[in-house]
Formats: sequence, structure tokens, C-alpha cells
Amino acid sequence: MLKQKVIETKADVGLAFDGDADRIGVIDEKGNYIPSDMYMIAIWRDIIDKVKNKCALYDVKSTKAIADEMEKLGGTSFMYRVGNSY
Repeated sequence: MLKQKVIETKADVGLAFDGDADRIGVIDEKGNYIPSDMYMIAIWRDIIDKVKNKCALYDVKSTKAIADEMEKLGGTSFMYRVGNSY
């Protein structure tokens, strides 16, 4: 439904959150889903020169793309486990 609404309204982006807002789904202006890893990389590219602590924290379900990009950007990354038991 979000994809259809983004295209219908010619929005720049569509954002969808799960029930407790700890996850996000991103749709671009063409209705394409942007994986969370790629969204996080886009955010880091924008803020890397604006923050003191250049360390990206990401969960074990993410790909190595975040670590690779952070290295290119001159930052660091840290993968961590997630879930109710942690």
C-alpha cells in the first residue's frame, strides 16, 4: 500500500514503521524498497562529517556493506546482537 501511495502522490519517499517503531521500511520515489543497510549507508554518508563519534552500530541481520562503507568513510562499525534476551 505504501508503494502505491508514494507513486500515486508523487512523494519523494515513503516511510513505514512497525508497531513499536524500532524498525523502518523505506520506499523511494519510484516505489522501490530500499533495504535497511542501504538506508543506513545513505544516512552515514550525509552525517559522517557532522558527528564526533563516527561509529555505526548495526545488528547481526545486516550485511557487510555497512562495515565496508564505514571503512571507506573513515569511520568504524560495530555489529551487535539483538532481541528480547539481550
